[in-house]
Amino acid sequence: NYHLGLACYLNKEYEKAIPCLKKALVINAEAHNVTSTLALAMYKAHHFKESLAFLRRALEENPDNKECLFSMADAMAECGYGDKALKVFTHLRPDPEYGARSCLSAGIIHSRTTQFEKAMQDFEIGLKHQETPSEILLELRYRYTQACFATTNIAQGIVQLREIQVINPQYKDVGQLLSRYSELNQNKN
Repeated sequence: NYHLGLACYLNKEYEKAIPCLKKALVINAEAHNVTSTLALAMYKAHHFKESLAFLRRALEENPDNKECLFSMADAMAECGYGDKALKVFTHLRPDPEYGARSCLSAGIIHSRTTQFEKAMQDFEIGLKHQETPSEILLELRYRYTQACFATTNIAQGIVQLREIQVINPQYKDVGQLLSRYSELNQNKN
């Protein structure tokens, strides 16, 4: 059951992996790596609430598992536990692999609660990470721009919009935002 579940998990067939891994866990509750694989399969299948218990258990078995830690924080955010998720994302911000995504998620949570200064800090930290995937980098810049506009820091937002436009000119509504806020920046009234 474990090997079949692992094969399904590795082939990104998470819904098929979950029952196999649950059976393996029932047969041997002390089996190594079953809990973390099951927890991640549930998380990736978008069973966020159900995955939380297994993610906690996986982290008890291996506290250094950053993938489970990030997944748990994201699942908490999806289930409405924003404060708890924010603590974990803040803890993960310096991590080279999950840091940029954690900064993005923390910034989004801060933006939702209209704490735009804190959101800008999160996005700035995320932008400093090296080897960030381009889609995460673009989203960090875009969210940073929105936070700049919310704090009436239009000039800094325009700079970020131009950088986004250099990377991907068709990204979301960057062209419209650039023309609107460029005009606002020129007109002091």
